[in-house]
Amino acid sequence: MKSAPFKIRALAHLIDIFFITVFVTLPLEMYINASSITGSKAALLNSAAQLALLGLTVYFWMRLKGTPGKMLLKICVVNSNGLSLTMGQSVIRYFAYIVSLLPLGLGFIWALIHKEGRCWHDIISDSYVVDHDELESFK
Repeated sequence: MKSAPFKIRALAHLIDIFFITVFVTLPLEMYINASSITGSKAALLNSAAQLALLGLTVYFWMRLKGTPGKMLLKICVVNSNGLSLTMGQSVIRYFAYIVSLLPLGLGFIWALIHKEGRCWHDIISDSYVVDHDELESFK
């Protein structure tokens, strides 16, 4: 299976970051600041938001084969059989983003030299990000 181009994947990720910032981070920060919530209550609220973000991302990958940015750009996240990710694969992929990001983003840049164009989180979770048309021809 051929991976979607790196720049399309990167743009999809930027679109997702925009959605997360506008619909999750900013409203949460505004609420915390307006309510004068501090300390452990603020930390608990932030933790709940992170869990919700994990749940939403897993849902998008499992049910819709992509986050909003990927869907807008007509690319899909699938397993090696071209099917939706399992819950286990989705959770692994979510946390494997950290592995891809931590060494100066090398795990993302890896897609530029990998023969299949896969990032470390793709390899770790046995997932692929492909063009929607590529997925249709795979089936």
